Amino acid sequence: SRIATSFTRTAAHLSWKPCGMPVRSLRWRPHEQDAPFPVLPESEQDYSMHFKDQKLLDGSPIDEEIQEAGMTRSRFFEVLHRYNHYVQEGVPTSALAPFNPTWAKNIGKLIDRERLARELPQATIEAMLLEMQDEVLKDYSQALQRAVVDHVLADEAARRRTGIPFVPCPIMPWGTVPFVGIEGTNGGLPQDWPEGLGTRRHKMAVHLATCSLASLKLLDLWHRNFDNLHLVNPPAPRAARMYDLRGFCEAQVAHRDAVRHRLETEWLSQVALILGPVDAALMRLRELM
Repeated sequence: SRIATSFTRTAAHLSWKPCGMPVRSLRWRPHEQDAPFPVLPESEQDYSMHFKDQKLLDGSPIDEEIQEAGMTRSRFFEVLHRYNHYVQEGVPTSALAPFNPTWAKNIGKLIDRERLARELPQATIEAMLLEMQDEVLKDYSQALQRAVVDHVLADEAARRRTGIPFVPCPIMPWGTVPFVGIEGTNGGLPQDWPEGLGTRRHKMAVHLATCSLASLKLLDLWHRNFDNLHLVNPPAPRAARMYDLRGFCEAQVAHRDAVRHRLETEWLSQVALILGPVDAALMRLRELM
């Protein structure tokens, strides 16, 4: 049987041959002409009809890229059509590695069946799960088929023969693109991050208030004893009583003074008790500095 067919053309001619059964040895077979894979014939059809759901806008990045490559739109759509043809028709699903059942079990564990059972009938749940499973298997097969076609089209001769000069949206080969991580990891920050991060750190330092134990005590004190205080005491809506303007103003002034007196006495005295230890600690810190 042939081995190493996924590597160089030379390695593809290595094979295992019987040599004194049951022993086998590595042999070299002659360079025989491989049977050519059928190529999609050329046609004068309008290939854009296969992409009616997609729009190529004038001045868009992809439109500019097509113009820089000196390619017509008709040729661009032909390349897309050929690529899709080889992905969908050139790699049979029987040649793909089967989907690992363990992966499906792991996906199933992430689904909250109990919550779904409270909201949907069981028959609906089963139909949804089957539909999702079919979608996962379809995406898996398409990903493997595309990986095979992309690997073949990495060869320049294969691109010329199939009429596909480029691979649409190629996946970068592992290790060819330097890793750019986040702060604290290998690679450091992306180039466009430091300025924005610096601005936000400055805003956080200026505007973000950290809740200390003293601030939490003050917040609790206000909500328990003083949250219902108001400097005005308007009458209830649709009150039947008619108020004299002078009497109303005098009543509001008296109410305001009473609230102010309570804040100056009760509130400030309790605040002093809470902040007293904090002030003492700050004084000691200043003395040490």
